[in-house]
Amino acid sequence: IMIEYLRHKYGLKRIAIVDTDVHHGDGTQEIFWDDPDVLFISFHQDG
Repeated sequence: IMIEYLRHKYGLKRIAIVDTDVHHGDGTQEIFWDDPDVLFISFHQDG
């Protein structure tokens, strides 16, 4: 929701999402997988 708000309100074209968490943000990655203007980076715990 925030990504679309930023696009609409400020006219942003390219956006980076940096997810730092214990778990991989696979839901967020899936939502923006086919969007070439969103870069999704996830730092998460392994194992």
